[in-house]
This record gives sequence, structure tokens and C-alpha cells, in this order.
Amino acid sequence: MVRPIEDRIADERMRMRAKRDELLNRIEKEARGEKSKKLLKEIMQTESLSHLYWNVCVAPPVVAGCKGSMMTDVDGNEYIDFTGGFGVHAIGFSHPKVVAAIEEQARRVLQYCEMPSEPRIELGKKMLEITPGDFEKKILWAVTGAEANEAATRLARYYTGRTNLIAFTGAYHGRTTAAMALTANAYFKNFHQLPVDTAVVRFPYAYCYRCALGEKYPDCKMACTKYLDNFFSSVQYGLRDPDRGITNIAGIFVEPCQGHAGYIVPPVEFLSELRKICDKYELLLIADEIMCGFGRTGKLWACEHSNVAPDLMCIGKAIGGGIPLSAVVGRQEILDYVGPGGHMGTFAGNHIACAAGLALVHVLLDEKIPERAAKTGKYLMEKWLGLQDHHRLIGDVAGRGLFIGVELVKNRETREPAAEETAWIQNECYKRGFLIQRAGYYGNRFNNYPTLIVTEEEIDRAMEITDSVMSDAERRFH
Repeated sequence: MVRPIEDRIADERMRMRAKRDELLNRIEKEARGEKSKKLLKEIMQTESLSHLYWNVCVAPPVVAGCKGSMMTDVDGNEYIDFTGGFGVHAIGFSHPKVVAAIEEQARRVLQYCEMPSEPRIELGKKMLEITPGDFEKKILWAVTGAEANEAATRLARYYTGRTNLIAFTGAYHGRTTAAMALTANAYFKNFHQLPVDTAVVRFPYAYCYRCALGEKYPDCKMACTKYLDNFFSSVQYGLRDPDRGITNIAGIFVEPCQGHAGYIVPPVEFLSELRKICDKYELLLIADEIMCGFGRTGKLWACEHSNVAPDLMCIGKAIGGGIPLSAVVGRQEILDYVGPGGHMGTFAGNHIACAAGLALVHVLLDEKIPERAAKTGKYLMEKWLGLQDHHRLIGDVAGRGLFIGVELVKNRETREPAAEETAWIQNECYKRGFLIQRAGYYGNRFNNYPTLIVTEEEIDRAMEITDSVMSDAERRFH
């Protein structure tokens, strides 16, 4: 029986809210120092409890400084950071060349509306040079990843004249309205009062460890993309009228490797099959490389593993070297189709972010950072596979470069998610000086995305901590 709104809504809202007493208790028990306790209590008085950090750690660290791949909190505790500031610091925290570029630009001008500047022009030319596609391209600047995805949805719909987009289970493309429609997470959607799935059709992502179609790769022969393709075969599926060759789908919006869902890496054929579907039905392929781009997967762009050039590519996080910056790179005819002011932002492509971004790109290319990520990622993968041999909790390890997802299960045969164990392990690792993000469809996956300059020694120490904590977890829970 469905309860009426007046009986249900208050109960649901209370379950969605943070409870102050619980947070205070977490601070008292878990904060790693007296100064952290004091500051976390202060921030509870001044900031909304809706901020992300209460979901990231039981008692989040209060950051004092970062260098290389290490973070230090206000009590002097050091952490090996496998989040890289949520994927922002590709070449390490406060890289000297990025800091120097910021300092030099700050002496000239920080920001001036959305007017052109030399760093903006130079970075734009460089981005067109290093992004996939042998066609004529242009760039559209924005500030956040969500804004870049918003712009891409607007471009795709306006250029094609079609309203609908295809997105995937597990997708994360941001929290603003159009981006939220593409994002799959039901928890996030509960905070929106408008219909946020309007004009989005969702299909299963190639999450092979838990295939939604019950298949096994590679015997499946990419059943997930065949399943999607079949929906264009009949007018009754709602996507296309095959007799008249008309579709209402503007494009397919996809993460080449899924981030928020638990660092899920699909077969390389997944993206290439989506490219074929787009070409077959005259759809745009829109790749969200915000989390997986800039060398993280061992190539400059994740879509390069599939030899695919998207029509539009959304870029963010690492591009600004720690300063907020994002962009859409794509076919010239699409980017020029919208008139002046069709997308704009006061801080879009601002001077200081572009100066930082230009320095970052030069470091990335000159120091062969993607190649380094491929090598270091192989080393980290071997370490996780070694742990899998000794810890029955580890059900799956998969990745490319330094984009690695690890899934914990209670039983490898049934694959029952070990969510409680994963949460406990994450917090214990944090207490022992290792920061790693918990994510996944069931909260039972670890996202491995350290800076791309992480050393083997830092990986060794992180894995030693993990090994010890997992042994404790197996005694505690099993």
C-alpha cells in the first residue's frame, strides 16, 4: 500500500537529513586530533550539513596542506591520498610549474568577465591539438564539470533539433538540472522537486562483473550494446520510426569509464560499438572525460583505448591544475551552431585558470605523465591482485592505468555486496593514514585514483595499510 504524501514525506525527509547529534558523536570518536575536532564543530555551525565531506569520511580531515601525492591535516597527520582531490590533481598537488604560472598571471589579471586572453587562446589551441578527432574542432569554456555537461546537452539538442538523450545506469554527470537528468543516482534525485529525468532514456552500462543482462564477457559478444541497438528497430520501443528513418534521440551521453559508480571499466568494444550505433542512426556521441581523462587511464583520453573520437567531449577536473575550469571540445559545426551568448559564464575560461591549465598540459606532455600512469597503474593493479589472492573479501579488481576499481563481496560465488565491510575498511585506512574513496552501486567498491605521479613506495605503503586492515575486517565480520 502506498502512503499518501502527508503520511510519508516528513518521514522520508528526516531520513535524508544529517542528524547533528550523530555528526557530533562521529567527530568526538573519529576526528584525528583536537584541532580537527574544534574546527569540525565550528564548521557545523557555519556551513550547511548538505556538503559532501560528511559522506566521504566518518569524520573528514581538515586539510592543512598537500604536496605530491600526500595530504596533511591541521593536527599534522599525513595521508597517502588515493583521491587526488577527487581527480583534480593529475600531476600532483601544487606542482611548481603550475604554481609559478598562477603567481605570474595573478600579477597581471585574475579574471576579466569572459574576455579573451593569451593563456586562454594558447590553452584552447593546445586542447584542440591533443583531443581525439581528425575533423575541424572548436572549444567552449566553462567552469565546472557539471556546467560542461550542461553545455554539451544544450549543444546536442539544439544542433540536432531532437530532445532526448541516452544515458546509462551508474552514470554521474553532475548535479545541475540537465546534468542531473543524465546522472543515475536516486539519492541525489530525491533532493530535486522537479522531474529530473525528462528526455533521458537509460540503458545498462557495461558493468561486466554484475551484468544487468546476466551475460558473461567475452562470450556475451557485447549483449549490452546489442540490447540498446535493438531499441531502434521498432516504432513501439519509442526511440525511432524505422519506416521513415526518424529518431527523437539527439545523442548518447557516456563516460568511457564510469567514475562515481565505482571506477567501472568496460570492455574497449563498448565505446566503439556505441560509436557504430551513433553513426548508424545519425546520433551524436558525447563522451564525459571529466573523471577519466588527462592521462589517468594510461592514454591521454580514455576513449583512445577504443580508437573512438566523440562528436563532443566534456573535460574538467584536472584541466585547471586545481583552479576551477572545464570545457567542451567538439566538431566545429556543432560548436558554431549556437549564436553568441548561447552559453556563457562570468568565470568561464578565466585568465588564471587557463594559465594554470596551460602549464599543466605542458607538464603532462613533456614529462610523459600518461605513460607513467600506465606503468604505475600496472604496478598498483598487481598489488591489488596480490591482495585478492590473500583476502576473500576482494571479488573483483579491474582498471586501466591509474583508474582502478576494487569490489568487495561477502561471497565470491554469490557476489553479495560487502557494503558494511567496505565502509569499515575505508574508515580504518583513514585512521592509519590512507585516504581512499568508497563508491559503487552498493557502496562496496573502492575508487583508486591517486595523482598520476604517485610513487611505488607510496603505493607499497598504501597497500600495506590495506592488507592489515582487511585482515582485521575478515576477523571482525567473518
